[in-house]
Amino acid sequence: MAKLIEQKKRQKVLIGLLVVVIIITAIVWYSSFSKRPSLEQSIGGLSASDQTLKDAKLDLGVLDNAVFKALKSYGVLPVTVEGAGRDNPFGSY
Repeated sequence: MAKLIEQKKRQKVLIGLLVVVIIITAIVWYSSFSKRPSLEQSIGGLSASDQTLKDAKLDLGVLDNAVFKALKSYGVLPVTVEGAGRDNPFGSY
């Protein structure tokens, strides 16, 4: 009888912990999807990350480098897809 009471008590504790974990997960999930950039993060209608991407400069000077021009291409482009292996990979040869 004492084991049965102890087991029911343990089940109530585990159910309570499960409910708490589910509630915390729901709060984190909801807050991650409901966040919008604040006014401070917005610069001229763009978020801070968009502004950073807009200001990024791409240096194509590496394409004029002699070492880059000395690279050789091995193989034929475009790559052709060849047939797959055997229909039954576990069968005998």
